[in-house]
Amino acid sequence: MHSNLFFIVGVGRSGTTLIRLMLNSHPDVAIPYETHFITNYIREMDKYGPLSVSANLDRLIADLLKEDLLSKWDKVPTAQEVKQKLGSNPTLSDVIDAIYTCYAQAHGKKFWGDKSDYLDRMHDINSLFPNTKFIHIIRDGRDVAQSVLKMEWGPGDIIEAAEWWRDHVRLGRCMGKMLPPDRYMEIRYEDLVLDTENNLRRICDFLGLPYAVEMLNYYKNSESLIPAERSSQHYNADAPPMASRTYAWKTSMDKSAVAVFDKYAKTQLQAFGYEANTVQIPKWKLRLATLKVLLKRMF
Repeated sequence: MHSNLFFIVGVGRSGTTLIRLMLNSHPDVAIPYETHFITNYIREMDKYGPLSVSANLDRLIADLLKEDLLSKWDKVPTAQEVKQKLGSNPTLSDVIDAIYTCYAQAHGKKFWGDKSDYLDRMHDINSLFPNTKFIHIIRDGRDVAQSVLKMEWGPGDIIEAAEWWRDHVRLGRCMGKMLPPDRYMEIRYEDLVLDTENNLRRICDFLGLPYAVEMLNYYKNSESLIPAERSSQHYNADAPPMASRTYAWKTSMDKSAVAVFDKYAKTQLQAFGYEANTVQIPKWKLRLATLKVLLKRMF
């Protein structure tokens, strides 16, 4: 039960959509648009009561299918289609599995995966699906910061971005170390972009799937997989990965911002194989740059 499932996790703007689109292009794999809400239901199950009672099950399925992000999927199953895949005494994980299985089968696929921001809730996902696998994609935090600070959501300044990246990637690795090695893998965004085929082969080996060359052409069908109202957040999805998207911070990021980021995230940068302290500025300039960020929060 619930076999061949996997979850793509990572800090926002780290390449989770890229890897989702690549794997979704595999002939056997379907990954719908992100959900984010699955783990919320773990703490809300008491209000539904036993799912062996048809009315309780109907209410849970209806609530799940009404979730805003799920409604943005390119193919949304009906409640009846979901119920047809359930036994007489289903659990929350059975219901979620049924929804995703309906999605996969609607695309002619055997297996499903999920791409959502569950780095801080991997333990909850693991409690729902004890055999699931996690792919943790990691990107140089300075490129993440440059990207996320342009978004309407997320960190508001370079210090917050450094702490956000640092704490989440560290948490993901800590959670991963609690799992058997065959259920957790890390992949760097830069490696995936610069050596795409070999790293996709690594991922397929991890998932127990044959390599499929179709994954290299993911961008040709990306438009239908991203809701129109979210396309501005995924503006590179319709083109193949470009080397220029790796380590862009080296030429486009203000030196003071680089130094401040390194100050707050140096240990994690180095832990994941990224160079740190590449920008040398006087200590007084670093203190001043830090102070400016902190003062701006007050006004």
